[in-house]
Amino acid sequence: MFGLNELILPLLGGYLFVTQYFATRYLAPQWSGYRLFFNSAIAGASFFGVSVIITTLIKQGFPEIQKLISQIFPSVYPYLDASVLAFALGSVSWVIFNFFAADKEDLAIKYAEKFGGPLQVLLAKAVKETRQVSITLKSGKVYIGFVTKLNEAQDNKEYILIWPQRSGYRDSNTKKVTFTTNYAPVYQQIEDNSDEFENITIDDFQTAIPTSELESISIFDSKVSEAFRI
Repeated sequence: MFGLNELILPLLGGYLFVTQYFATRYLAPQWSGYRLFFNSAIAGASFFGVSVIITTLIKQGFPEIQKLISQIFPSVYPYLDASVLAFALGSVSWVIFNFFAADKEDLAIKYAEKFGGPLQVLLAKAVKETRQVSITLKSGKVYIGFVTKLNEAQDNKEYILIWPQRSGYRDSNTKKVTFTTNYAPVYQQIEDNSDEFENITIDDFQTAIPTSELESISIFDSKVSEAFRI
């Protein structure tokens, strides 16, 4: 049987993996404590199983190494060596997966669609289908634009990165939106006069919005918006 001390390290390794692997790090901030623990446990158990096989094969094939392992790890914890290896795999494997994986964004979107919460599913749909979103902040500020990247956590805060097309405000009484800024003509000027706007590109207009400031977010379609105004 495995002791509790032998399961803690694989769990920590699993936690590091699911919070750093590019396909799941977008989702981890959205998971509840129990779900994060469960997913970390699954990843940790996988690493632990692989580690048990590896350490068993090494001990059987290399008696000298088995003797050295026995001296390092006390016999009271027979699977401690596998536990340490599982932690190491969880701590390092995400770097390898992130480096060699192709189509990172596509895979992240698939994970978000399958395992994400409502916000992640909506953002994944917007990125995948190149759809605009309508964002209303708690301050009343409104943005219409394209999601350029699924939200990530930085400094324990989650952000959505968008490329705004229009912005304005929502009236606190009538809830109607008044647009005050149209970014499209500015983008066009920058593209047409690159010499005049030296060191400035339209990518510089990307805006990071903290999810804690979101009042609402939805897919935006200009034709549908006009239809509602009729």
